[in-house]
Amino acid sequence: KERMRNLAAGGKKRCGRLLRLAAVVAATAACACLTLVPVSAVSILTQDAAYDVHGGIRGIDVSEFQGRIAWKRVAEDDVDFAILRASYGTTADERFEKNVQGAREAGLHVGAFHFATFTDRATMLEEADFFLAQLEGKTLDYPVVLDTGGTGQMGLTTEELTGLYREFTGLLAAEGYKVLIYGPNTFVLKHLDADALDCGLWVANYREEPGCGQVLWQHTASGRVDGIVGNVDINIAYGDLSVKEK
Repeated sequence: KERMRNLAAGGKKRCGRLLRLAAVVAATAACACLTLVPVSAVSILTQDAAYDVHGGIRGIDVSEFQGRIAWKRVAEDDVDFAILRASYGTTADERFEKNVQGAREAGLHVGAFHFATFTDRATMLEEADFFLAQLEGKTLDYPVVLDTGGTGQMGLTTEELTGLYREFTGLLAAEGYKVLIYGPNTFVLKHLDADALDCGLWVANYREEPGCGQVLWQHTASGRVDGIVGNVDINIAYGDLSVKEK
């Protein structure tokens, strides 16, 4: 009897240890599952509004930061056009030529943009010449763009800033390019005199559809497109912006 009581007690202890071990294993597995499950993509507030744009055409803009892109897969994922960074300041984007080649071979409409960093007329002219040099010899059938991203904090008045943008885009237009100016919604409203510009607007707003008379809307920077690793900017064109190849 004593031996039976000892066996029973031992069995309870072993059972208790097994239950505790099972609980630890279960907790560990739960943590592992939480760690391994990929984080869901950021909710895109403007997704429904973008889908509702009448006649809207979906496209992307990319730079060297997206790395190598499988352009054929991109084209098969409801993407019609790609605007590729050619330069920033007086530095060439490392993947511009490869991206132009890949996007064109995939059948996409292809445009280009320059990320401006100029601070006065002299540096503006230097950057315009540099951008034009990057475009030389490239076959493009979508607008070229002045991205105002690096110029908004230089202390110029709206009139002065608009004047520099107008001259920059005029130099591009003189070479036969269709030109757009890109900027965030708040920047466009605060720092640009749109009525004084001779080109269309490409406006970024990730919360709601802009009301700036834009021809192109960048509605998210958190998009996902097959063929590109990580997030990518998604844009909606308000109609066909393609041009004769140049």
